[in-house]
Amino acid sequence: MQIDELIKTVNSLISALPPQCQKVFLLNRFEGRKSKEIAVELSLSPRTVETHILKALNALKNGLKDQWLCVLVPFFFA
Repeated sequence: MQIDELIKTVNSLISALPPQCQKVFLLNRFEGRKSKEIAVELSLSPRTVETHILKALNALKNGLKDQWLCVLVPFFFA
């Protein structure tokens, strides 16, 4: 149940990203594409790709900062 809520939160946070940032992040983290590959495919500089990835990771970090306890508690008290 808690994992389902976490997944919904992550999906919601990713959906809230600007479209280009979202696309870059999904290609990198969920399809395993390298920054250089993404840069070529989307006609971006590698630095822009890295910036998008960092922006997405920061959004996830900030959006999940209050939920880390929900993830860890079941592992320690199961």
